[in-house]
Amino acid sequence: MAFPYNLEVDFEDGAIGFDAETDSQGILDIAHYRTLIGSPPYEPPFRGAYCARIDLSGHTGTTTATLQHNDLDMAADTTRFIRWHMYVSNLVMAASDRFQIFSIRATDTEHVIVEI
Repeated sequence: MAFPYNLEVDFEDGAIGFDAETDSQGILDIAHYRTLIGSPPYEPPFRGAYCARIDLSGHTGTTTATLQHNDLDMAADTTRFIRWHMYVSNLVMAASDRFQIFSIRATDTEHVIVEI
């Protein structure tokens, strides 16, 4: 049986695992569970020893952190399944704010967007 996934990133080598990273203010890192359980909210990764972490504490405005993968076949006639585990703690936003979690883009056009 063939490997069923087109892409799997688990951060277990402590590295980003994507083709590109944009982090304008140093808020994105790959954290080890010892780091995560040593400070509030004291939560370990869902699985494994590492996870991607975005720390927005102390940052305001249009802080940006993105991970990009360039080689997925997302043609209109394909079906893809995407999942991830996410933990959100102490996120405070105004009623009109948007926080983008995930998007699928073709050039500059966003076809799928997941936001809070």
